[in-house]
Amino acid sequence: MTLEQARAEGLANAEYGLRRLRNALVATPADKVEWSPGPTAKSVLAIASHCVDANQGIAMVLRGEENGGGPDWSFRLPDLATAVAELDRTGEALKRAIEGVTPELFETSPQTPGGPLPMANWMTFPGSHLAEHAAQIDYLQTCWDDQETRY
Repeated sequence: MTLEQARAEGLANAEYGLRRLRNALVATPADKVEWSPGPTAKSVLAIASHCVDANQGIAMVLRGEENGGGPDWSFRLPDLATAVAELDRTGEALKRAIEGVTPELFETSPQTPGGPLPMANWMTFPGSHLAEHAAQIDYLQTCWDDQETRY
């Protein structure tokens, strides 16, 4: 995969994942934001907070900065409105970072908790990451009998 291909695929995937997650978030009723089906299951707000945190970390890597490590599930935004605003903000930062990957940086394989990952994968991963978490929210919504899938 060339830098141009990774950039185009990364941007398209990021747009899709961001849109899908945002649509799932804004469809969440206020009384369900912190709801989860069990004591160890994640809520909509926990998932949204994780996605915002991950966007920030991935954007750092894409800019050639040191990433602080793996996901921090303890990171928590205060409410859904903040989560949506931060998703928008970090999504834009993520897209700018994908666009800004240099040819030199493209040749690197930054570390993940599981080992090195080629920059092309870092560039194309965020969209699927966000869409996968949107699917988690889709599932939570079915638990309160919202059967609509939002793309």
